[in-house]
Amino acid sequence: MKYILYRAKSEEEANNIKIGDMIYGYYVKTDGNHKIYLQDYDGADFCYVDPGTIGQYTGLKDKNGKQIFEGDILSAYLDEIAPENETRLVVEWDYERAAYYGANLGFRGYKDFFVGGFEKNFEVIGNIYDNPELLEVE
Repeated sequence: MKYILYRAKSEEEANNIKIGDMIYGYYVKTDGNHKIYLQDYDGADFCYVDPGTIGQYTGLKDKNGKQIFEGDILSAYLDEIAPENETRLVVEWDYERAAYYGANLGFRGYKDFFVGGFEKNFEVIGNIYDNPELLEVE
């Protein structure tokens, strides 16, 4: 059986976990409760999480080897003519194509699909839950 990795913000304290901590593991919804069965936490089997912060691991990694999750904010400098211009994306799921993409914050409505290793040009600089200020681009 293949397990899919998720992350979300904790709604309870458990061992070394505080309310609001981003935790990682395997997501389960039972009886209206949202839980993540924890990965790499001592003594705690699962933790209740805020369902509005649940994000699935995309299976992709950024240029630094960091795992990319739904809701992550990515940054890159791709413009050869104006190398100081930043491209920022928010990672989302496209149900029609069944693929992850980056919603381009500079060009609202434009989708950058992660094909051919495109994600390796970017680095994760935050996420929409902890760093909403990063959603604002000039």
